[in-house]
Amino acid sequence: MGATESILRFLLYKTNENT
Repeated sequence: MGATESILRFLLYKTNENT
């Protein structure tokens, strides 16, 4: 498992790059 964490991390990374 850990797919949800991967997605959450990806979203967080994307949001951080959007800054």
